[in-house]
Amino acid sequence: MTSRLHTRTATFVILALTAGPSTGATQEGPPGPVSPDSAAVLREAIERPPAEHPVTVGQVVAFPLRLAALPLSLAFDGLAEGIGFLATAERYRGLVGFYRTLERARVRPTLSTELSPRSEMGLSVEYVGLRPLVVETGAAVRGSQRHGARLVLPTGWGHLELGGAFRRHADQRLWEPGLAGDPEQRAGFRWDQVGGGAALTIRSPPTFRIRALAGWQENDATLDLDETPPDPALDFDPGALFGATRDTRYLLLGLDAGVDLTRFAGLQIRGLRAGIEARRYEGVQDTPSDFTRLAIWAHGFVPVNSRQHFAARARLETSRGSGEGVPFTHLPALGGSETLRAYEWGRFRDRDLVAVTAEWRWEIWRDLRERGRVEACVFWEEGGVARRLDELDGTLSSYGLGFILAWSQRIAATTWVAFGEEGTRVSASLSAPFRTLAGVGVEP
Repeated sequence: MTSRLHTRTATFVILALTAGPSTGATQEGPPGPVSPDSAAVLREAIERPPAEHPVTVGQVVAFPLRLAALPLSLAFDGLAEGIGFLATAERYRGLVGFYRTLERARVRPTLSTELSPRSEMGLSVEYVGLRPLVVETGAAVRGSQRHGARLVLPTGWGHLELGGAFRRHADQRLWEPGLAGDPEQRAGFRWDQVGGGAALTIRSPPTFRIRALAGWQENDATLDLDETPPDPALDFDPGALFGATRDTRYLLLGLDAGVDLTRFAGLQIRGLRAGIEARRYEGVQDTPSDFTRLAIWAHGFVPVNSRQHFAARARLETSRGSGEGVPFTHLPALGGSETLRAYEWGRFRDRDLVAVTAEWRWEIWRDLRERGRVEACVFWEEGGVARRLDELDGTLSSYGLGFILAWSQRIAATTWVAFGEEGTRVSASLSAPFRTLAGVGVEP
């Protein structure tokens, strides 16, 4: 009894010595104001997504069994989710209720214009219920498709990704290579691509990233001359371009390196990010072509004040090959939603490319809870393509104005009107999962 009494007394003493002040203790004076820096740190901590822990050995061993049981799992999960939806129909109605049901079923829908190089609205869906396996499927209004699966194995220093995919780029357009082609002289084509491989991403330190990849791909481009207005008789022969009348198959090796020195002051991005990308394509199965692509890019963001800043992008790309050279589907291209926005995607193609964009952005609306804002911007772009950069004979310009919706330090959507030598073009770009409203989107 005496021993137990001494033990309890010692325990109470230790607790008394290690315990902090009582919650009922009176504080002297009111709490001080929260500084802007402290508020930013708190906001970042609240909005930061939960960390993904490395995959355990048990998960890897159990993965084949879970994969074999996928059909039954989907059937039972679907039945359970249907019952759950009916049980909560009064609580979740309409679009919100439909999304909540998908969320509980571990399905992630995304509304996007980026399923195809030529911007078109589409819907893609990811199923993450079999982690580390992620399955994705998507389709767009013009017929473009994307279907695939990938195995993502995170580690403490990066992640390893294994996967394969099928992509169809439908209703694409092709002009004569170079800058001098007539805009009315174009051909239509469809590009199907099947590929797979592995990619290893290493981040050390967090501002520096290296990505190495290896894989294979098969490309099937089909010309559709009926899509050529106003006269099917072209001044150039699209069938003479390599890759237009035969399939191409390649083994692919790649290496990317980049540095990200950007940071956010509130909702405003500042700093610099830059990188280099290298790809080597080795033709296989009677593909008479080997080629190398090298690209260097940089993005910079310079603040004027807390609500205005300048943004600039630059990209230099070159391709060199042997045999038949570079397929037209893999030639660097100008036009679209990122470079020379006054021109259609792929309007100008050739082996070498240079492009520069400058923007002045200013805030016109901010969410009261500091979650997002709308920016207006004016932009100017300059770019050109040629067989070799030293043969570049001038460049083309594009300028205009637009609006940017940023939410939780990510760009959710943009819309703009652009002016160039071939007229005016109005378009929009969207890559916003429905969960973007909770703070997820694409990087600016």
